[in-house]
Amino acid sequence: MLKLLFPHNSCGVVMGRGGEFIRQLITATGASVRISQPSEMIVATQERVVTISGNVAAVDAAQDAIFQRMAQAEIWGDM
Repeated sequence: MLKLLFPHNSCGVVMGRGGEFIRQLITATGASVRISQPSEMIVATQERVVTISGNVAAVDAAQDAIFQRMAQAEIWGDM
């Protein structure tokens, strides 16, 4: 299991429109991906927890895909 902290305003990039990216990620990697609800946000930091679980290869692949998506969002100014 891997837990990552993401700024609240970046979670939409991770989820994708209507949760499409998360669904594709789960299907492609076999990992389970959960993003904490806004009500569970770490108030002092305005961050939410992204939890990735599964076997090592699945977690690694999901993490890589999320980081690539975040990098692309920064390039295109989607964040």
